[in-house]
Amino acid sequence: MTGFFMRNYRFTINSEDLCETEQIIVNNPDLQHQIKNVLRLSPDSKEEISFINGTGKVWFVSIEEVKNKSTVFKILKVEDSKRELLNQVSFLVPVIKADAFSFMIKKLTELGVQKIIPVNFSRSQKQNVLSLQKDSQRQRLVKVIQEATEQCEGACFTELSEIWNLEDAIKNIGEDSLKIFASERMADQDENQNYAVVGEVERAKNICLLVGPEGGLPEEEVELLLSSGFRQYSLGKRLLKAETAAITLFSSLRIH
Repeated sequence: MTGFFMRNYRFTINSEDLCETEQIIVNNPDLQHQIKNVLRLSPDSKEEISFINGTGKVWFVSIEEVKNKSTVFKILKVEDSKRELLNQVSFLVPVIKADAFSFMIKKLTELGVQKIIPVNFSRSQKQNVLSLQKDSQRQRLVKVIQEATEQCEGACFTELSEIWNLEDAIKNIGEDSLKIFASERMADQDENQNYAVVGEVERAKNICLLVGPEGGLPEEEVELLLSSGFRQYSLGKRLLKAETAAITLFSSLRIH
């Protein structure tokens, strides 16, 4: 017997559109176009439809009426998301080229990281930092985060902070956080170090991760991290691109 899987559609909506107790009325032209013309949803549609606004709540709805400039939804139920991490994870990431940075933000959002902090390392490229500081680039990344959250059926938007230098970023990490950074110089070390770090992750509630920039971390930044309580973690013998290293570090630590 072939199983039937109903498609799920999740959309981001403004909080002010969620004030109704029984209905949600979508007036946003872009979202209305997607619902009516792209997906061609109607009151007869069998798909599961839900709305989020980034707070962790999920509104499950059905379509009551599709109008020319709006769509009326009936609220079926409201639930807290069951797809968020139990750990609170922040991630210090390097400012890299725009496309690679966008890819990294998308994947870390899919994995459930709650806060991403771009860091201007000593080896960061100035043009990449200037690009990320533009309002247009930040707005694009906010959209990337929203779409990634919808795609993976999340309900909490990853927070993207302003760019910090490394020293200031470290000062703003909670004292109760388990701090871990991907270390190239650990590649030839005994794997027991990695096992010990994974064991600490299993007991930690708050975790802060870090990967360095293109070209790696210079000795003075490594020493700053170590003196600030960061644990080293090896990602293996290969030198990974920053975006690959970020995904690998998160995934290998078995964070849930």
